[in-house]
Amino acid sequence: MLGRRSKEKILLEAAVKAKINIVIDNTNISIAHRQKYIPLLKKNGYDITAIYFLINIENAIKRNAKRKRKVPNNVIKKYAKNIVEPSFNEGFYQIKNITELEKNGRT
Repeated sequence: MLGRRSKEKILLEAAVKAKINIVIDNTNISIAHRQKYIPLLKKNGYDITAIYFLINIENAIKRNAKRKRKVPNNVIKKYAKNIVEPSFNEGFYQIKNITELEKNGRT
């Protein structure tokens, strides 16, 4: 049976081969995490956009408490402490910073 990372690699390679749009929905807190994807995508002509959420930790914990599948608070705090902001030097074509905005009474 294939592990999660093996399945991900197979799916990514198939998507690249088919030249379809790809969304990688991972936290990818470090340059090393992101470099698992960027070289392959750049080599195959993809323009890569990073979406970076600028959310304060207290609000992240509040939102998490409302989720069905909760992330432990210590994990949220660890990720917040260790996250490396994406930079163009990594190979991104575009970086979108998403800030907290109140929408429909939610933050």
